[in-house]
Amino acid sequence: MKIMIKVSLLLGAAIAALLLLSLTPLARPQQSQSEDQFVGFYIVTGPRSSFQRDEHWVEDGEEQLSISGMGSVPIPREVLFGVTDDEGNITFPGTEGVNCFLMEIEKDGAISNYACMDLAEPDIRVGDKNSLEGTLYLTPSQQQQITTFYEVYQKKDGRVYLDGSSNSYQGEGFSKVQKEISWEEHQDGVATDARSLTISVNIEPLEQLEKIVVHQFDNESRLLHSWSPEIQEDILPCPLLAETAWAVVEEYRVDGTIQRTLLTPEEEHHSIWFYRDEKSVSMTLELEWEEETELQS
Repeated sequence: MKIMIKVSLLLGAAIAALLLLSLTPLARPQQSQSEDQFVGFYIVTGPRSSFQRDEHWVEDGEEQLSISGMGSVPIPREVLFGVTDDEGNITFPGTEGVNCFLMEIEKDGAISNYACMDLAEPDIRVGDKNSLEGTLYLTPSQQQQITTFYEVYQKKDGRVYLDGSSNSYQGEGFSKVQKEISWEEHQDGVATDARSLTISVNIEPLEQLEKIVVHQFDNESRLLHSWSPEIQEDILPCPLLAETAWAVVEEYRVDGTIQRTLLTPEEEHHSIWFYRDEKSVSMTLELEWEEETELQS
């Protein structure tokens, strides 16, 4: 299998305000079938561009270190393996970040894709052209810190890890980070399949949420009921009248903006992002269409 890698960092209009901090390139050129596969990003926002390597990092083979006047010398290669909990969530010990990667898992002898996604508005597409896209919301204080996109790789045995490869950004001016890899699978020297993986992260500022209002309308656009739920980091049932044909969720922000989202019976839930303790979190409204139940007031 031959793998060709294309890296594309899509930046916002204020390119001069972007501070590129990483010294480690994103691409790994000329990968062979035996090498590990890029599967996405682990994103960390904090006061520095890299976290401290501690006892959780372990040796995993060797890498070449170039020394002026001496050429290349082999040194131990250290990686940080992900840990899977009982619910299938993957974390990287000693760090605090969010996942955005699409890995492969084997179950009952079959290979399937498994998306580890902590971002808003996830868009996951699986096939010959796999893609994973989501939105990273940054609070006002996070916008002044450093956001680092660590590359996540997967071994043939299924384990995922970080090796420190990353790019970091700070300040205004970057609105999207994207990386694409493509490869051809070969059998007996003949190309049998063309595959690709694209990981895209949209970056948007997050203003604090003041209140939420849910309006229900019938099929003649008459207002039936309005409800303002408490803002909380949780899954919240949202019962709707049987006569409700559609609904509108209004999100009021502290900067005076109001975002309105149209909801129809095809949608089962709606997520709203805000921040608490300077970390972006979400609440999810579980939409209960055609439920004969007492409404919230």
